[in-house]
Amino acid sequence: MLITKNGIDIWAKPLGLLPVPVFGSTNREHQYVLLNGSTGNFCLDLEGGQADNRSIAWSANVGHYVSVVKDEVDVQRWDASAAVAERYRLDSVLGSLPEFHAHLDRTEPRPEMSAVSHAVRVFRELRGMLPDSGPRDSVLTFLVLLACATDERDFTSLRLPDWDLPANASEAARTIRQEDWQLLLDELVRGRYLDGLVLDPRLLLRHAAGQVFQEAHYEANLISQLRFPGFPSQNLPSSKKATGVGIHFTPPALARTLVEQALQWVNTAQPKLRIFDPACGSGEFLREALRQLRLIGYAGTIELVGFDISQLASDIARFVLSWERRNDPRQVSVSILNTDSLSGRTRWPDSVDVLLMNPPFVSYEDLTSEQVAKVKSAMGDLARGRIDMSSAFVWRAIESLPESAVIGTLIPASFLDGDANRDLRSEMSRRVVGSFVARLGSQVLFTNALVDAGAFVGRMGRAKAEYKAIAFWADHRVKSTTVGLRELRKITRAQEPQMLPIDRDGFSIYRIPNLTDSARAWSPRSYRAWNLLRQLSHLPTVKDLFSVHTGARPGHLPAFVVDKALFCDLPKAEQRYFRPANSESVSQFRSASRFQVCLLPIWETKDIR
Repeated sequence: MLITKNGIDIWAKPLGLLPVPVFGSTNREHQYVLLNGSTGNFCLDLEGGQADNRSIAWSANVGHYVSVVKDEVDVQRWDASAAVAERYRLDSVLGSLPEFHAHLDRTEPRPEMSAVSHAVRVFRELRGMLPDSGPRDSVLTFLVLLACATDERDFTSLRLPDWDLPANASEAARTIRQEDWQLLLDELVRGRYLDGLVLDPRLLLRHAAGQVFQEAHYEANLISQLRFPGFPSQNLPSSKKATGVGIHFTPPALARTLVEQALQWVNTAQPKLRIFDPACGSGEFLREALRQLRLIGYAGTIELVGFDISQLASDIARFVLSWERRNDPRQVSVSILNTDSLSGRTRWPDSVDVLLMNPPFVSYEDLTSEQVAKVKSAMGDLARGRIDMSSAFVWRAIESLPESAVIGTLIPASFLDGDANRDLRSEMSRRVVGSFVARLGSQVLFTNALVDAGAFVGRMGRAKAEYKAIAFWADHRVKSTTVGLRELRKITRAQEPQMLPIDRDGFSIYRIPNLTDSARAWSPRSYRAWNLLRQLSHLPTVKDLFSVHTGARPGHLPAFVVDKALFCDLPKAEQRYFRPANSESVSQFRSASRFQVCLLPIWETKDIR
């Protein structure tokens, strides 16, 4: 692989980090950004020598710049003085890389002073200068500002087609006085909080565009525009119609992992690849796929296609991808359409090789009547129970993809084991072979949203023989997900199946034979729990021994219902697991003379062996 040049794997492989060239150019292959997740990322210069690299680390939105200078390693934090640098012996660092990386993780600068936070502050100032502008006008003007800073041009001479911006993108900018526009440019590049730091907008767009535009999109849509200097902004009133769109921008770390898992199954010997995202948002999946195909040396033609219902998100995706492909030597075409992927009038592209997506997570309770109709139209008889909007996207993907195409998608964790998706899982088991299934654990991985997320990667077509999918499970802690995904990357890059299973504090990675070959629950458990259930699989299940009639009072879980006589015949040690039932719902199933029953209301039938 191309990323093995100049000894970068000596650093990246043991840490499970993804090395991405800082500038993306072939003449600077000694400078990398080693990517982990939301924290623990850093710049690595294998041919260090320049005195002050803080601006590079700051612009790339990482905490440290690590330089290898002969037999020593210099570490600079962007919030420290240029004269202050930690120095270590190279052999001691390489001999204890996990400890060194943990030190970098612990000593990261404060995020409120990061380049992302700085760019968002400039966006707020820009909005305050625009008279009565809508969300799209303010974001388009911000894109023009970033393009001007990158190309070092005024908006009057900026070539909008180079950035895939609409012809009217600079109209709102013309309402700002020339002096104020120049002040905004100076503010963006020079900053105001830290002496000596200069923003390189090329690096901001290359390494932090997703975070910047996620915040800008949120500000433009949900925070009211400032009218007078000094007056605080106010949240815009929200409604079910406004909130029921499921907009959760994909965290770069999750996009990175999903793309890595999906590309393993892609035939990179073919001369052309078409990659499609039907809910592309700011284009994070498409951008990540383009980048990783470059890292593995794919030299063919690439076609990127994205749909999104948000005009604003579509504008951002075009802008981001235009920059990403600018210096790409390959033939790369981009088509981003502002359209509703669930509309019956929207035709999904043919001959897709890879489909990647983070579909809208909208629960049944939050769907509008119009959205319910679209979900039912897309899913037909599979739309049963309290179905989530994301399920409709998954089903349309399964229906549209050709044989051997690869699908990689984030999904609600409930998709993997919920009864509402049982029929959908059954259909998928006949059409796609699952290669990676994850329950990501933490519910705070997405900014400004609580999401219990999972992931699925598979290849269209029936399995010719027994297959073993990789199962990933993490508990509720963010650290468990972050560390677990790093371990997953080590396995993926090493391609050594003997490394599994991995069962650590907070996460497990292991293989399960034929995990997705039926409608049963696909949700991974911890390896110990899964192994225990496998050992007990020969025992009868609850439904083999009992007639299950009703659920526990707090919810709908199946529960035991037995006569009092049977309860009295049980050993004393077992009677403690039952309690008297006095719910009216229980009495409906019993005659008046036999209604006195007992319940075991806690465990689900399907999980008891």
